[in-house]
Amino acid sequence: MWEHPTEENLRKSREHYEKAIEKDPAYALAWAGLADTYSWLASWGVLGSQDARPRARAAAEKALELDNSLVGPLVTLANVKVNYEWDWAGAERLCKRAIELSPDYGNAHHEYATYLAETGRLREAVAEARRAQEIEPLSPVFGANVIWKLHLARQDKQAELVFPKLSGWDPKDTGGYILASVYLQTERQREAVAELRRTAAESHGGLLELMYLAHALGVSGARAEGRKMLDEMRRLSQQRYVPPEYMTMVYEGLGERELALEWFEKAFAERSMNGWILPDPRLDQIRTEPRFKILMRGMGLPQ
Repeated sequence: MWEHPTEENLRKSREHYEKAIEKDPAYALAWAGLADTYSWLASWGVLGSQDARPRARAAAEKALELDNSLVGPLVTLANVKVNYEWDWAGAERLCKRAIELSPDYGNAHHEYATYLAETGRLREAVAEARRAQEIEPLSPVFGANVIWKLHLARQDKQAELVFPKLSGWDPKDTGGYILASVYLQTERQREAVAELRRTAAESHGGLLELMYLAHALGVSGARAEGRKMLDEMRRLSQQRYVPPEYMTMVYEGLGERELALEWFEKAFAERSMNGWILPDPRLDQIRTEPRFKILMRGMGLPQ
């Protein structure tokens, strides 16, 4: 799952962990893995936060009940506090505790980097992402996260320089949308759209990739095609969960600010607001809106 966190792999991971627990309910590592999987399922928008986050928390707490020496469940609980409970101080305490207990546990630094980015501490976020990648230099997830955090810190030129230096990261393997994000912010819209078309095709209907492609089509002037992607997302919503904040991203790309704000307000009301989306440069303009600032205050975040 960690090396290739696609929607399909996340679903398979959940099935395997559930089968392991069925065979041995006292298997703490299986509970920890299930907790992590539910956290990812929510973060990727496969399941709604109201469904997945409490399950992630319950599985993490069960893992710690069975084995309180485990560090992974602490990281999962930190993720729940960030993305569902909006308990920022509590999340930071858990991240720091996990790092204190296991300084070389890459996922603890990875999660802390995400927390730092969401709370506006972007320089620290880049440093923590780099630390995770240094610990596990062949991890494509940690490699991609360094580039993503540099992008969030508006260091796109540096992010692009890092591409060939991260041996564990290949945009054709994972995180093609990250490369496209850098292209988009450096005014290479054609390259961004091309990369996102490839990524969307290879994800076999992945919602995250579809959302980014629809946004890029909108901002590049291909609004009619972007609306077709939006229609596809609406069709998918009849069959599966579609996070409201994904709809916000698409409407913002299409230049429909009012609808973008309405969907963000829905995400806030449902507590489905995946925090990793908030620092995205694509949302720089909407962040100036009073209605958006109200939501950030409600989440306890800087505006």
